[in-house]
Amino acid sequence: MKNDEWYDISIPEADLEISPFHRVFMWEEMVIALLKLYTEKFYLSIKNKFLARHIEVATLEEDHQNFIEEYVVQVEENETDIIRNVLKFKEQVKDDGNLELDFEIKNKSFTGFDNESHLYYPLVYMHDKIFKETVKVYPVQLNEGERDFVKDLKQYYKSNKEYFADKKVYLLRNQSKTGIGFLTETKNFYPDFMLWQVIGDKQYISFIDPKGIYMLKDVWNHPKILLHETIKTEFQAKLDDKKTFLNSFIISNTSFKDMQYRRSHDETIDMYHDANVYFQDEDKNTYIEKVLKKGLIE
Repeated sequence: MKNDEWYDISIPEADLEISPFHRVFMWEEMVIALLKLYTEKFYLSIKNKFLARHIEVATLEEDHQNFIEEYVVQVEENETDIIRNVLKFKEQVKDDGNLELDFEIKNKSFTGFDNESHLYYPLVYMHDKIFKETVKVYPVQLNEGERDFVKDLKQYYKSNKEYFADKKVYLLRNQSKTGIGFLTETKNFYPDFMLWQVIGDKQYISFIDPKGIYMLKDVWNHPKILLHETIKTEFQAKLDDKKTFLNSFIISNTSFKDMQYRRSHDETIDMYHDANVYFQDEDKNTYIEKVLKKGLIE
């Protein structure tokens, strides 16, 4: 504990004074909590290295937990407009209707939509804060950043048919806890999407996670950011299939401008790009193409 290079404690200086004696018990709790975190991180690091030696390529079967057969939508009974529109939406999906345009269950803050490259239909977006007390969706709906990524990919797909002429492209939402996860040094990480680009007998799988990165304490050493490296060195390198290639990307709904404000003006956007982090704001018109092309790196 005398070596404080591995932890930071935020505590009023007065709480570290030796009087009164009951503070000793508070310090004891702090030390125990830190040692538990250290032990967990150490254990998961060793476990991750062990599991990486035993990964294998398997076919994604139709009964995989990433495929959902139905949504459960729970609505407060006084929200009659939402209930009526959910039932209309259900019938349209049941009839395999066209969701080329968003089906608005409640304005643009609660919608159902389709993406022809996605492996099941439909996808649901809901603004969680607006409907937090009135509507629950299971499995959990897309958030705004996830929805925007799917729509940006859909738009690029429709506008750049020549890029996809020699490729098959598939997208699948990766369910939290039951999907494909990576054991990092702190906890399991389930990127929100899996994107396949299949060219001949080779498949390039990119794990893509749209998320805010503003609150990440140490961006450059965060396990989710570093996955773009470890997915190559600890996972792909140990695959028994040499025609499958893995990549990882973070799509930040935090703007680069905000990251500069919080961190350092010496950071450049290219530094983030080199770490496979792209911004939905500054990179709006280019990030899909960059992710697709960079996802072909073997």
